[in-house]
Amino acid sequence: MHRSFLMLTAVGVGLVVAPGWAARPHAAMHYPEGTRVVIVGRVSSQPRNVKFAHERKMQVSVGPRRADYTLHLNDAKIFGANGGEAQVSDLRDRWWVRAEGRVMDDAKRIDVSRVRVLSKTRDNLKGTAYYRTGMAHGYVTAVAGSRQTWPRRR
Repeated sequence: MHRSFLMLTAVGVGLVVAPGWAARPHAAMHYPEGTRVVIVGRVSSQPRNVKFAHERKMQVSVGPRRADYTLHLNDAKIFGANGGEAQVSDLRDRWWVRAEGRVMDDAKRIDVSRVRVLSKTRDNLKGTAYYRTGMAHGYVTAVAGSRQTWPRRR
């Protein structure tokens, strides 16, 4: 009788505590400053038109929780979906892009050297060469042989 009461109590506590653990957001993976990364995500805030020029940065959302990363495009080469060169003014919200660059002083800011538009109309990455199983919402990965990716696969 005493054992069954202890078992029932343990199961009850597990049922009460477990949903809180499931609802807790994942801790973001942060690469150190200077790490070369590749980011594949959806443009969540296109470069704004400021008077006579376009802002040289944009935001890209990555992962199921849509974590925003700021991409700084100061010296970046930009390529359109057809492979031809494009301008900062050509980038639009909700387009899928792949960018290469280095992590800046904040882990969610990336100084980009190359940007390529992957898709203008798709809702996810399926059908592109950069789709990864279990990562249909985009990803950030360190380059030069590293297998670290964020968000982590479940």
